[in-house]
Amino acid sequence: MKKPMKWKLVVTVAAAMTVLCSVMFVTKPSEEQYRRWVLDKISERAEGASPLLGLGLSLFGERMINEGTVVSDYGVVRIFETEFRGKRIKVLGGLGMFVPLGKPEIME
Repeated sequence: MKKPMKWKLVVTVAAAMTVLCSVMFVTKPSEEQYRRWVLDKISERAEGASPLLGLGLSLFGERMINEGTVVSDYGVVRIFETEFRGKRIKVLGGLGMFVPLGKPEIME
């Protein structure tokens, strides 16, 4: 009597994992969504700093982010590594969200 219950559990867990992986695959953010997110974060931090910095970001920010970003796709999530203004940041993108992995590293 225990073997049929064990089989049901295995099938249920496998189905749940398949659904979870499918949802994660469909909702992983695109590179365009990442670029917008990064530019928004940089703009938020630069608001009080300098009007010239804001102008530079609006003119050249997207190109600088494009050129400085490497994307690794792992099926259900993406890892974005961006070098910008002497710093490197690593971000996990999954389920439609972005999570920075640690603090930005200063490049030498």
